[in-house]
Amino acid sequence: MLLDLGYQVSVHDDLSTGRREYLEGLPREGSTSQGGPIECVEGDILDVHLVNHAVPGHDGIVRLAAEACVPGSLASPRQTYEVNFVGTLNLLDTCHRVVGETRRHRQRRASKLRSSAARERTSKGAEEHR
Repeated sequence: MLLDLGYQVSVHDDLSTGRREYLEGLPREGSTSQGGPIECVEGDILDVHLVNHAVPGHDGIVRLAAEACVPGSLASPRQTYEVNFVGTLNLLDTCHRVVGETRRHRQRRASKLRSSAARERTSKGAEEHR
């Protein structure tokens, strides 16, 4: 289990087919689990605002949100499409944005470190020539 490996885990579920009781017995706030407590958030993958706030700070995502029931998909094809495709797109768009922001931050930081090192070498070289 991810918790046993020291990972922090967040579960986001709209509970349309599941129940909060399914998560009972898992480490919660105040737990002594190696990875810490599981954060449980009730919400829908179609809620872009929720997805935008859920993704940052996570190193990985396992997407299990899906309308997988064939009779249900025949009865509600639009809902199936929205959850399975639009929900995935919401998650991928947010991940792409977050990763891009992280890369830009790392690139700016690395650039500042290189500039600082170059200035230091230049000033040391100037001192040696005096």
